[in-house]
Amino acid sequence: MTWNRKSPFANNEDPVEHMVELLSNEGENAGTPFNANEKQVLRRKASNIEPVPEELRRKSKAVIEQLLKREQTAETNNDPKTFNNCLEWAGESGYPNIVALTEEVVMSGTGILRLHGRGWVKDKIQVIGCALIVVLFMLLLVVVFSLIFRWK
Repeated sequence: MTWNRKSPFANNEDPVEHMVELLSNEGENAGTPFNANEKQVLRRKASNIEPVPEELRRKSKAVIEQLLKREQTAETNNDPKTFNNCLEWAGESGYPNIVALTEEVVMSGTGILRLHGRGWVKDKIQVIGCALIVVLFMLLLVVVFSLIFRWK
């Protein structure tokens, strides 16, 4: 088991650019292409000062939702450069708008956000902790029943 995963992108490849390209291709297939200005807004770092326009936000979220659903049904988990897998690497160099919109879609219950790093470790520790609590509770029940009914 490796704790540090190596990025599937070469030094000259940008995961954010790859996500924008995948989203753009999906938008063209869906009949709602993105123009150059919209792509630039998606690449830009997310901020409260310059928020994503509402029309672009709705359009992007609909296409992202469609793309994530298609990836879920296509079983593309082995491809490290899928849209969902790119999310891990695209957020490292800042917090671009496309990452923020994708996380909004995933948190709304549409997509699957894969845990990595500390989140993955925390999740595994919680599972082990719950298992230990269940075992201790069962042990406590056995002790209580043995005292009540004088079992030997």
